[in-house]
Amino acid sequence: MPKTTKSSNQEKLGITVVLASLAVIGFILVVLVSTQLETRVAELRSRGVNLVRLLAETPYAQITSEAPRRGPLHLIYESANDGQLAYAAVTDRNGQPQTEIAAPGVIIPGIQPGATPSEWLGERTLSIDAAREIMEFYAPLLVNGDLAGHVRLGYFKPIMGLDRAQVSFLATVSLPIFLLVPLFYFLLRREVRPLREANSEIQSLIDSRALNTVDIRASGELGDFLARFNSFVEFMRTRVDTLEGEQTRLMTSSKLLTYQRMRVETVLQAFPEAILVMDDTGSINYANMRLANLLGRQVDDIVATKPAEWCEDEKLREYLSQLRAKSAPGYAGHCLELSLPNAVNKTIHVHSYPLFSPRESAEILGTLVVFRDATEEVLAKRARGEFVAHVAHELKTPLNVLAMYAEALQGEDADSEDFRIEAVNVIGDEVARLSGLINNLLSITKIEMGHLKVEKQRVKLRELLQDAFENVSRSGRDAHLNFKLELPDDISPVSIDKELLRISINNLLTNAIKYNNPNGTVTLKAEETDAAILVSVKDDGIGISSEDQKNIFSKFYRSDDDKVRSRTGHGLGLALAQDIVHLHHGELHVVSEPGEGAEFTIELKKDSGLLQKAI
Repeated sequence: MPKTTKSSNQEKLGITVVLASLAVIGFILVVLVSTQLETRVAELRSRGVNLVRLLAETPYAQITSEAPRRGPLHLIYESANDGQLAYAAVTDRNGQPQTEIAAPGVIIPGIQPGATPSEWLGERTLSIDAAREIMEFYAPLLVNGDLAGHVRLGYFKPIMGLDRAQVSFLATVSLPIFLLVPLFYFLLRREVRPLREANSEIQSLIDSRALNTVDIRASGELGDFLARFNSFVEFMRTRVDTLEGEQTRLMTSSKLLTYQRMRVETVLQAFPEAILVMDDTGSINYANMRLANLLGRQVDDIVATKPAEWCEDEKLREYLSQLRAKSAPGYAGHCLELSLPNAVNKTIHVHSYPLFSPRESAEILGTLVVFRDATEEVLAKRARGEFVAHVAHELKTPLNVLAMYAEALQGEDADSEDFRIEAVNVIGDEVARLSGLINNLLSITKIEMGHLKVEKQRVKLRELLQDAFENVSRSGRDAHLNFKLELPDDISPVSIDKELLRISINNLLTNAIKYNNPNGTVTLKAEETDAAILVSVKDDGIGISSEDQKNIFSKFYRSDDDKVRSRTGHGLGLALAQDIVHLHHGELHVVSEPGEGAEFTIELKKDSGLLQKAI
């Protein structure tokens, strides 16, 4: 190492030692001054609190008296001979001064008293100029329990500084520290010299990036250290050569494994189902984004964890925990069905598959768990069951009536002409009911399967509504109802399937008759706006509750209300009416209150309205 560098390092070492000693002295000074300041503030606070409480107990008349003898404030001010007291004052309840005394050059700050008793007693810091702050202590003066005024004592806030005794103490402490600096510096240089030479040699080896031994003769512990260091360097030479060869092989294998893993993860990410992979210890090795979205978590929260750490569903957590102890035959046919909190309206089927070792077919390395959304399958299965049950129920009732009258006509009752007439009428009604049910079922089935062909043509809507109204009103005269038809003289022609729309209107009118009250009114009216034509059917019947309004357009739905159950029906009329209106790109709305009737409105968009909606 050059002499200039050595000299520079020695100078740095000396400067460091001096600076360290100065830092110690400075630290002692800061601690001393801070302690002194805290002590003075604490003493001043204790004095102020005691005096202000003592003055608060003095009668208000005595403390504000202007008698020739000196009052309590003057006595306190004169007794404070240390120059800390800035002012003493007594104010009335509005903050106006009554008696006050202040040090030369001090103007007592005006303070508005607090409004609540909790603000009458306390301490605050005030500024009387840019350089001085006041610690003020204040307390209430009470007369017969009522607030008469306040007593205020202000003290100059202590500032940091040293007195003579502390300066002498600081000098006494600093002198031994400065005397020890040269001795410490000499001993340090003596111990550091061999280390500096060794450091220089090692730095040369680092700069040359070579594993060479250090050729320095030293005794004692440093000599032992250098000998062990040279032995370690020799060992490292051999070890590095070995590791370089292994590193080359590992890098090749790692790149190959990374490539294969990326290919597998890409396939799993593209898989249409949610997937996770567990190892034989039960930890999660992989989870695709579909699983993270399904569980409402991040992939990083799932991977490298156990199911108990992130799975909130108890059934799923237990299912995943049991997979760890399973053998290969235990996986067959095991499926879990559940609904997750993040997908409440979905039914999830969870399947597990063992992952066998490619080298040992009987060894299981982990488990592949597939989460499949089976909502549509479950709903379809449930819908098929409900559909068959509803159809069987609706067909069974009229068939029972037909069977009963057929059996009666084969017996003695057939001799009665009145009974035969009644039987013919009932059989005709039930056959018509069956025919209507079957026709509605066929129409709804065709609509749902997309096989119903809508043949639109320009139709005069007024004539269609008038014809439908007359047909239905004739059949409903026996129900003792009033019928009203409110149609404007001129309604624009519309492009519709005439027969389908007639079915929808007939179903609405039939329901209005069926669920009306005796002597009620069935009203069919139409009105035209710039964008649509509105056709409404209104009755004065039993009405529809808000809960039933959510379900009345569902197939086979009938309310549990006794008034509804007492009327015949199969729950398909409104469902078919709505499907037909939707085929015409329209909307079917209902407005109703229980006991106040119901009004169904068909909204048919005009061509301009459809164009605007599409835009």
